[in-house]
Amino acid sequence: MNTIIADMIGKNAHFSPLMNAFYCKDFFSLMGPKHQRLIAKIFIKNKILYLITHHNVGYQEMNHDDTKTNIKFLIKLYAKQNPQSAFSEVEGLKIFTKRYEDDPQPLPPPRTQRQNIELALGDFKNSFEDERLFELFERVRGRIKCKKS
Repeated sequence: MNTIIADMIGKNAHFSPLMNAFYCKDFFSLMGPKHQRLIAKIFIKNKILYLITHHNVGYQEMNHDDTKTNIKFLIKLYAKQNPQSAFSEVEGLKIFTKRYEDDPQPLPPPRTQRQNIELALGDFKNSFEDERLFELFERVRGRIKCKKS
């Protein structure tokens, strides 16, 4: 199926960006599953293959000398198998990491009302002997009873 679609797209020059995306997807499937999980995007621009990783750790792993060598070897093999692809013209490899998340988290809505609910009914004993504390306690009780009614 992929070969038939690639052949149909390849006949029309208008679809060349789509064809390049198709080849990038096909090349991506040749990579190991470990490297596939690290890569967010892959594309070719100005004869350079760009790999964008999800995280800095993925960047460090992909930027390792052995991994770069393996990817360049894969590019050469893929270019031999698909000489009409843009991979036959690739001269370099650049690896980057994503700076921003795809979906930024929305800010929570501002609080307009108090979120707590008073569960007390105000029916409790006031055992303070100090007049000032007794008076403060009675004010609290009065506010609780006002909100309940």
